[in-house]
Amino acid sequence: MLEAHFSAGNGDAPTFCIFFGSEDPGTGESWCSDCVVADPLIRSSIRKLAPSATLFECPVGDRAAYKGMADHAYRVHAQIKLQAVPQFMCWTARGPIGGALVEEECHTAENVEGFITRALADAGFASTAAAAAGAE
Repeated sequence: MLEAHFSAGNGDAPTFCIFFGSEDPGTGESWCSDCVVADPLIRSSIRKLAPSATLFECPVGDRAAYKGMADHAYRVHAQIKLQAVPQFMCWTARGPIGGALVEEECHTAENVEGFITRALADAGFASTAAAAAGAE
């Protein structure tokens, strides 16, 4: 997914990924309560700070397919190393940057916006908010 994205000409543009528990058909929401809290916060923070960035949604599957499965594809992936959901990460064509926010770390605007700002800086981009502040 990311390889195709970057080979399609997206270069070093920051690309964010949110790994989350899939939607429970009975409730219409993720089975992961932390994901339910984090999702709108992450989306609004990206719109605010990096509106041209790409956000990939990476569902881990239903609860039974994920919980306790040490060999889950995202857990054993060399660059993802999924610890828990939600997990919020950023990539450029060079690979992941800035580490990850995991579970309740995704619950506050301060944490999410700080992560996005640091990831953009690491990738050599300014956030929309930082660019606007610099123009004043």
